[in-house]
Amino acid sequence: MVKYLLHVIFVIAVTQERAIPGLRTFMKYARVELQPPRFSEFSQVRKGFGDLATAARTQKWRTLTVKV
Repeated sequence: MVKYLLHVIFVIAVTQERAIPGLRTFMKYARVELQPPRFSEFSQVRKGFGDLATAARTQKWRTLTVKV
């Protein structure tokens, strides 16, 4: 039982040690990428939706490129 408990503690410690740097990197990029648009960016958002609506009307949605 003690051997199993020590193994579990070891696995948790190793997992935490490996996961923390990745989580720090994720949070660094998430703070920037997942922010809502600022008021200065609303004109770009409006233009993007307008272009999307125009593409739907003219059936250019079939060739519309989407930034991933």
